Amino acid sequence: MNYSSIISNYSSIISKFFPNDDKKNHFKALDGLRGLAVLFVLLSHAGIAEMKIPYFLDFKNIGKYGVYLFFVLSAYLLDKQITYILINKKDNAKYWGRYFLRRFLRIYPLFTIMLLFNYALHVLKLGKYAIQISSMKEFMQHILLQKGNDVFWSIPVEFKY
Repeated sequence: MNYSSIISNYSSIISKFFPNDDKKNHFKALDGLRGLAVLFVLLSHAGIAEMKIPYFLDFKNIGKYGVYLFFVLSAYLLDKQITYILINKKDNAKYWGRYFLRRFLRIYPLFTIMLLFNYALHVLKLGKYAIQISSMKEFMQHILLQKGNDVFWSIPVEFKY
């Protein structure tokens, strides 16, 4: 395998995961900033959970700023996309159906899996750091976005936006 075929294969794989990277109105830097915001949240949770991480990566208690940054950037990028569609009169039932389906599939399946996982940890009395979802009623409140305990607080907020 030669160098150019490796680069071609790499580019093909990257384009599958990041199909919008080559669009003229796509800001890669903002994707990177959102990634940094997510990293702040992960490192904050790792610090709070007392995981063994280097002291300079212990971002304990600053995760909320990562969440705020992520929300602001996401709101800007979503509104920019919607504004473009509205200005160019490209909005129709098909567009909105696909938009809401993509948003739903991006968030809800993993959210559901994590709720089930946390509920199972509670039922099996495992998991020192599991979010306490202690009843089927509470599970249903989370799944219906009526409640958002602990780290799940952001999911109802994001869906309502």
